[in-house]
Amino acid sequence: MGGVVDSSNDAYEMVEITSEDVDVAELHDMFTILDFLQLEDLGFFEKGTGWKAVGDGVTTHGGALPINTSSGLKLKGHPLGASGVAQVYEIYQQVTGDAGARQLKTETGLASNGGGFGNCVTTTSLEDAQ
Repeated sequence: MGGVVDSSNDAYEMVEITSEDVDVAELHDMFTILDFLQLEDLGFFEKGTGWKAVGDGVTTHGGALPINTSSGLKLKGHPLGASGVAQVYEIYQQVTGDAGARQLKTETGLASNGGGFGNCVTTTSLEDAQ
């Protein structure tokens, strides 16, 4: 998914972070395999190992890199055109401490939203301003 690689590399460069700085992420998971592919293309895990990280619990609420703390698109719904806004809002809530029962200890969050066939991707990074 070259769009994810290009978009995330641009985002990391713009805000001067790396994938290692990200505490929580919202991924475009309208299909299960997209989690695995995006985890790898965003630089969180080596190619071919995203599925193992998920299986090992790394991406759960209590894991080292929680993803889709909002429940993800498959569970909460995928309102075309609004999914990306909802993902960024979840990251905003996480980094500002307003996520309620979903709250994690976070400083930097990332949202990756895709459209088309993975060729239209937006990557947004938010950090705690305090």
